[in-house]
Amino acid sequence: WLPGMPRKAGDKKQAEQPTAAAAAGAGPDHPPIKINKWNSVAARNNIADCVRAAFNTHAPEFHEDTQQTDVKLGLQVVACAFATVALVYGYFVEHPQSRLVVGICAAAYFVFTGIHQLLVFREESNLLLACTRTRQDGQKDAMKVYFDMHRFEYEINLKLLFTLADGRKLEGKQRLYANDLVYEDGEVAADVIATKIKVCRKILSASLSLCISL
Repeated sequence: WLPGMPRKAGDKKQAEQPTAAAAAGAGPDHPPIKINKWNSVAARNNIADCVRAAFNTHAPEFHEDTQQTDVKLGLQVVACAFATVALVYGYFVEHPQSRLVVGICAAAYFVFTGIHQLLVFREESNLLLACTRTRQDGQKDAMKVYFDMHRFEYEINLKLLFTLADGRKLEGKQRLYANDLVYEDGEVAADVIATKIKVCRKILSASLSLCISL
């Protein structure tokens, strides 16, 4: 990754440019992210988080759809509640008197975790973000962002899929490279990511507006 890594602001070649933290809106609540450059899993996860944050910042008209995440979280909460009841009841009530209640709670735990796993398996591969927006005419458009970076590789395939209310779809792809998105000291270049996302989104938004007008 060393060849081609971007220089941080403050280096002689980019002394007049804002820092990554300032450009990305980082502050006390959002400090710059530093990673081990040679840990591909950490690099992938943190770059994906920055891509998600960039879309949420530079596409304010789209609102993230968290319904599926909320359902999965609810299933896990219910499953943990059954497990807690089984643990507490089994502690205070001796076996075999506690057998029926503990058995029901244990079965319910596995049922709810099984449903959770089915939902996980049904999720689209590499889906990073799902958003919707409501147009002035009341119709809703959807946007999905796919982030694909294989382990031990530095190439990132970013795909945006717009779905209009009438079913028409517009797809855009952009290829990124991890060594362009991490500074030499391991800080994720949030400003570089934000710039690339803004350019990609502007091009697709122009095409989307054209499709809507047709």
